[in-house]
Amino acid sequence: MSRIGTIIDELKTALDAESMTTAFTVDETALDPKFKRQDLPATPKVYCVPSEMESDIASRSKSLIDYSIDFGIVWKLADGLRATVEPALLLTEEIFDFLDGGSILADSGSANASFFSIKNSPIYSPEHMKQSVFFSVITVTYKVKR
Repeated sequence: MSRIGTIIDELKTALDAESMTTAFTVDETALDPKFKRQDLPATPKVYCVPSEMESDIASRSKSLIDYSIDFGIVWKLADGLRATVEPALLLTEEIFDFLDGGSILADSGSANASFFSIKNSPIYSPEHMKQSVFFSVITVTYKVKR
């Protein structure tokens, strides 16, 4: 399996096992950017997909590879937006906090990856909110020396 595939599997497994204030499902398939609101499940879904790979020189014979993974949080909101936006923001923050720091992969070690960075952008998409859909992206980056 590819390194980024191994990292995704370990993060997905850890996230699936984590208990948060709102139940959600994790999916490794990419979300179709032309999704329709009626096709989304009522419960939040977290899409976990590879985002980027970048190389930097570590030494004459070694490279540092940055592997970035996007976690897209999608939640079909009720018609009264105000009542459901706060739980969606809280879930996003809980997932961010869970992924922050990299101890997930440090405990397993099979991916041989070190946590590098995490960001949440957009915190939510105003464009999707017009369709009563909460959409947020958390990007986590790990470094692998090879």
